[in-house]
Amino acid sequence: NSLCDVVYLHNGNQIQGEIVHRGPRSITVKFPGGSLEISKKKIREIQTEDRLSYLLAECDKHLNRKDFKGAISFLETAQEENPDSLRVEDTLKDVQEKRAAYLLKSLRLTKAREAYEDILQSTPKHPLARTRLKKIKRAIKEAAAEESQGIYELKSGSVFKGYKRLKTLYEK
Repeated sequence: NSLCDVVYLHNGNQIQGEIVHRGPRSITVKFPGGSLEISKKKIREIQTEDRLSYLLAECDKHLNRKDFKGAISFLETAQEENPDSLRVEDTLKDVQEKRAAYLLKSLRLTKAREAYEDILQSTPKHPLARTRLKKIKRAIKEAAAEESQGIYELKSGSVFKGYKRLKTLYEK
């Protein structure tokens, strides 16, 4: 694993890269998107970390905020840089499962379906994903049928009944 410098600023931000210049009043940090000169007055501390540890720690921070997209992004970077790491592979699978479960719990069924389909692409025999995907597809199909019935009731003059059916469905 390679090492990287992490510059922690007084404002709470952090910049990760490689310090390529240390001057009397500033430092220059090089990172994949370019480089940045930072005044030493703005710096709280500088640490040198193992790159993989840094990426996994950033993943955890995003995961704690339920920012699954951000967490997965850091894990994908870690996987690109460490393609043989079982730790990264297992963590990525775990985060993908947590994201799918969160979407399902939030009743965002279409997104949950997509998330479980993604899991099955990388792990075709994943039993939990396959089971949950079947339940989600069934729930979406039942909701579509309920919606059609509610619309039919509205159009056929049973306005209160159709309204009540659709309101109940949308509240779910």
